[in-house]
Amino acid sequence: IQEQFSPLIGFDMMFVNQMQAKFEYTKTRQLSLSLYDFQLSEVRSTEFIIGAGYRKRGLPMPFGLKWPKFLSSKKASSTKLENEINFRIDYRIRDNVTANSRLDQDNNFATGGSKEITISPSLDYLINNRIKVKFYYDQRRIIPYISSSAPITNTRAGVQVNVSLAQ
Repeated sequence: IQEQFSPLIGFDMMFVNQMQAKFEYTKTRQLSLSLYDFQLSEVRSTEFIIGAGYRKRGLPMPFGLKWPKFLSSKKASSTKLENEINFRIDYRIRDNVTANSRLDQDNNFATGGSKEITISPSLDYLINNRIKVKFYYDQRRIIPYISSSAPITNTRAGVQVNVSLAQ
């Protein structure tokens, strides 16, 4: 049996001043019955996501640089672009718990689980309708509930450049 409320409660808003706000609360549960050894396994998960962001359009060229005419549209001037910058940061906490129960006995024991904490800021810069640059960072920490597992930290960071050749 699998239950999933994804999201149970959630909103993602952008305000008039181009600020963004996000909140999600997610719950899942999965039950597995084994008739071979009469065990019921339950995996429960709860997740909170809190995010914020800001978007700004029409940034001037830095340091007084001139923008090449072949990359700009007719409406754009040489110092002010039709561009967009979008900053976003998300913070999530996920709680996973695995428990087993024997059907012929009256005991319930934890067999696994962890707490995952993730922070992921990103910066998208849309230079024009053909060129987009993205800077991102993503760090995930996994803190186990049982002593037989080790804590894990994964970090990803990088730059993506997307160039569209079509008009």
